[in-house]
Amino acid sequence: MKQVKGGVTAAKGFEAASTAAGIKYKDRTDMALVYSQVPCVAAGTFTTNVVKAAPVKWDQDIVYNHPCTKMQTDCNLLK
Repeated sequence: MKQVKGGVTAAKGFEAASTAAGIKYKDRTDMALVYSQVPCVAAGTFTTNVVKAAPVKWDQDIVYNHPCTKMQTDCNLLK
């Protein structure tokens, strides 16, 4: 893997934004969106904690059950 200096938008064709959504702290940037101008491969990680907030479970359900998802993970960690 090639490491690119300059942050997430240093790679040509990527844009990013962030906002204070109040997920964990008030008035602190805690949500980000990364956008690719062309289709690309992406990866994500989720907590392995037993206790998961509803938004984490919702995101996991979408990722794990999406027809385009190609997961390489331990199936015991999925739910």
